Amino acid sequence: DHAHALAMHTAGEAYLRLLRETLPGALVEAAPDLVVYNAGTDVYRDDPLGGLALSADDILARDTFVVDQVQAQGAALLWVPSGGYTHDSAALVATSLLTCFGSQLT
Repeated sequence: DHAHALAMHTAGEAYLRLLRETLPGALVEAAPDLVVYNAGTDVYRDDPLGGLALSADDILARDTFVVDQVQAQGAALLWVPSGGYTHDSAALVATSLLTCFGSQLT
């Protein structure tokens, strides 16, 4: 079981620590050919529905870590932006996409 409950208002430091501790091993264990990444921005601290407290920098760190880990495993990645109910949500997604894939976008 790879489920990990997070308390309401969990901040980026704790969230990212758990991600860094668990994702690499889960990817090795699963050995996926394809990873579907639900990259929601409802984890953003200003989001009224998400319940977590990540900053914009935390979301970018999350996304770059996930992309790096998936690429290190040699798996294909399907990025699905989702969630996010603030005026900042589109900018959060755009920043991550440009940072992670900017050189590949045409």
